[in-house]
Amino acid sequence: MIVRYCRENEREVSKKIWLDTFRDSEEYIDWYMESVHRNENNLFILENNEIVGMLYENPYEIKILNRIEKSIYMVAVAIENQYRGEGYFKKLMEESLRNLKSQGIGIVFLHPVSSEIYKRFGFIYGSNVEKYTCQLKEIPVKTKKYKIIEISEKNNLKDLVKIYNKSMENCNIFMVKDEENLKKLFKETSVDGGKTYGIACEDGKLQGYFTYTMDGEDIFIKELAFENKNAFETMMWFFKTFENYYKNLQIITYEGSQLNLYLDREEILRKEVVPQIQFRILNIKEYLENIYILLNKDEEFILKIKDRLFSDECYRISRGEAEKIETENYHVEISIETLTQLITGYLNIEEALKLEKINILDEEKLFLLKKIKPQRKSFFNQFF
Repeated sequence: MIVRYCRENEREVSKKIWLDTFRDSEEYIDWYMESVHRNENNLFILENNEIVGMLYENPYEIKILNRIEKSIYMVAVAIENQYRGEGYFKKLMEESLRNLKSQGIGIVFLHPVSSEIYKRFGFIYGSNVEKYTCQLKEIPVKTKKYKIIEISEKNNLKDLVKIYNKSMENCNIFMVKDEENLKKLFKETSVDGGKTYGIACEDGKLQGYFTYTMDGEDIFIKELAFENKNAFETMMWFFKTFENYYKNLQIITYEGSQLNLYLDREEILRKEVVPQIQFRILNIKEYLENIYILLNKDEEFILKIKDRLFSDECYRISRGEAEKIETENYHVEISIETLTQLITGYLNIEEALKLEKINILDEEKLFLLKKIKPQRKSFFNQFF
């Protein structure tokens, strides 16, 4: 087996594997190959010089623990049908993670088709989304408060970036977006047969945006961000105008958004919290130092991290520094998965204890872990 990155004449091979594996249209895959594909991000696994599988390591910036961090979104992990069950998937995943760790990448995330598939590589859920549903005919909004304007990748999107970033202010972890990110999102939506619109005041100042697709009787809002109640009501008014053509509306947004409170009849929007993104921490030292930067001078403890892929490691944490050490004596033991969920705010210490995810050898040191302040609000709804 050989694992290497894509070469100049091999992009069509990636397209073929994608077509053989996933349900996306050829038009969508062509867009992806033109707009997102990069040879240096497309990892292949080969047997006897034949490419039998691939994955993409797409770079993105995320905000986590109040700092912007380079991360990798792992997507389109696929093994050709006839080679499944022969160990290629495992080899490809392990080589990718080892390579990313050696490059200094701190964290990797993915949107799993099944969470069990990736757990054996240290991935664990760290971000939920809120899914809201309603019938279009039930929407109580009778009038629109703002203008609705169509948005395309040709627009100046600086104002939309500001609106998105403002809507993320209370999130602990989220994708950092710029104009290019939004252009790709809107183009992807268009390739899927969808539309993107902005909400604007009479003077043209933007108050929000939303992007959506349609399928059968359903309208699916992939992303929305808005400044105030009037902007959200205008969006809902817009979708109500489709009630003679479509039946249901589904909205995906960040956990804690409380969208139902923006309507006079709160029960119209039915909410479900759904696990969405799995994470895998690679740079343990950096994250530990970021958590414990405020330790007092006399506060010190040794934390053991269990990791099935990269072997177990012990860290002495003192004065905001984490030092990797060789020792059999430690105060607290947790898995890389539990550390990931604590850092992303998916779990707090009390919950981790109830779930028996922490092995405590020194009760007096446990209070140091409580310095990790959980905040479950996050938003990762990435598709490419």
